[in-house]
Formats: sequence, C-alpha cells, structure tokens
Amino acid sequence: MDIRQLNYFVQVADLGNYSKAAQKLFISQPALSKTIKNMEEEMGFPFFYIHHKRLHLTDAGRSFYDNAMHVLNDFETLLSFDYKENGTISGHLNIGLSAAAGPALFAHISPKFSAAYPLIDISLIEKDSSIIKEQVFNRNIDAAFVDMYYLTKEDMSLFDVYEVAESDLVAVMSMENPLSKKDQLSFNDLDGSEIIFFQSDGVSFGLLSDDIKSSKSKIKTVMSSSQWHLIFDLAEADYGITIAPYYIYDKLHSSKLVAVPFSEPSSKRTIALITRKDDNLPRALKVFLEFSSNKELYKDLIYHLKVSDKTDKI
Repeated sequence: MDIRQLNYFVQVADLGNYSKAAQKLFISQPALSKTIKNMEEEMGFPFFYIHHKRLHLTDAGRSFYDNAMHVLNDFETLLSFDYKENGTISGHLNIGLSAAAGPALFAHISPKFSAAYPLIDISLIEKDSSIIKEQVFNRNIDAAFVDMYYLTKEDMSLFDVYEVAESDLVAVMSMENPLSKKDQLSFNDLDGSEIIFFQSDGVSFGLLSDDIKSSKSKIKTVMSSSQWHLIFDLAEADYGITIAPYYIYDKLHSSKLVAVPFSEPSSKRTIALITRKDDNLPRALKVFLEFSSNKELYKDLIYHLKVSDKTDKI
C-alpha cells in the first residue's frame, strides 16, 4: 500500500461514489474499484457499505480514513516544507587544509560556522598543496584552503577560487644568527645559509624554496620535517633558518627566536578557498563557500597572519 492508494481511498470516501472519484483521479472506474478491493483484502476488513446508492464508511473504514488523512497531511507537509528558510541544511564535507595558512583560517571560522550550521559535519584533510589540488579535482575533497602562490593558469580554469585573506612568510632564526639583526631580507641575503624546510607527505612544501633556488643565493638544506615544533626548536638552537607562515611564528615563537620579513613580493601570499568548477554544488558546500569566503570574518585575524607594516623585525 502506498500514498497513491491512500489518496484513491480518501477520494472515494469523500465523494461516496466510484464513478465520480475515478473522474477526479483521471483513472478508469474498474481500475479504481480493483485498487480499493485489493486494499480491503490487505487490511482484512471492508471499507464501505452501500446505503441509498451511496458508499458509506464502515466503523473500521472510518478509523482507517482518519489515520489515512493524518498520513496524507504529513506527506504534504514533508513535500511543501521550506527547508532552506528554516535553516535545516545538513550534510558532510571534506575540507582540505594546506600548510600555508589553512589551519589558522579554519580554526578561526570553524566555531562560527558550526554555530550557524550545526547539522553540517566536517572532516579535515591536511596535505601538500599539489596533493590537495588533485583531490579537489577528483572530488575526494569538497573545498580547500590553499596558498594562491601554488595555483597555475591551468588550475584557475579547473577551480572556482574565492580569495579570503592575505598572509606573510617570514624567515625565522635564532637571535644568534647574524641575519637576525636585519630589518628585512632579500633572497640574496640567504646566500650561504643553512635552511630547514617544512615537508609534508614526502613532498617538500618549500614555501619560498623555488624562488630562493632561482636567485643568486646558494643555500644548503640541512633538514626537512613535517613538525613545526621541531623545526622551531632546531632554529632556536641555531641549527638553521626556516621559512614559515607568519601565523605559525606568531603561535609558536619563543623569546630566543626572531622573525625577519622579506622584501620580495612572493613572500606576500593570498589564501583562497578552491572547489572544482561545478554548477550543481550540494547545498552544504554552497553555504560553506558563502560563509567561509566572507572576508569580514577574517578582520580580527589579520594581525596574526601579516607582519606589521613597519619594517622592524619581529
């Protein structure tokens, strides 16, 4: 028995006549009569009796009618309810975070998003930028926070890009390092320096490694690690210089470390949300993109993402 059959039964009961009900339902009278008979056999009792050439409900038929009306009304409510306006958006999202600034941005907006959309749950995937881009394209990740420095022209044709915040990269080193006395660094200033690079999933994250290697400076990579705490401990011990997003330094630095900003344009980064180009995005993803790309959300975070406009070292 289904909703369609319940509607047939109610129409017959309301009109008291198979012929009139069949006309209203746009089906043949024999087909309608057969449907009602099958329903009676399924329930085990007759719905109607005939009095003065009109169909009337039996006592059992009356009880069945009342319950059928409840089911039909609930079904109509189910179909007509305005779910969007009532905020009942739910779903699961896989969100990617690249190391450049994704964790800082997500940690900043996550409590606000969860409060606004409590029925949307999120799984976080932290990978290198190249891996994240591939997984977004393959739809294993719904959207990702990435450093636009790593987006190519081809990427821009494959992804929708939502710029959300600006971030800086800084050279982090021990106070004992001679370069710590400088107000700013150029890549050439790193000539002869020993560098500790962040590494993720076996792929060198690099940060500015390509730019540095293409400059005139000759550097030596002494260590790579996926643990920022270890990298900063090594830098504090004057084992080498590391290049980090400013928010990482802001969060983990000690009194024995110094962050020196770069004068190079490529040290100024833009963090964006990317998702694969698609006109048919799930509603949960649409609201996440709309909410998370609102730059107003990041105003009170900029202090932790960007070096002060003054050129003094931090």
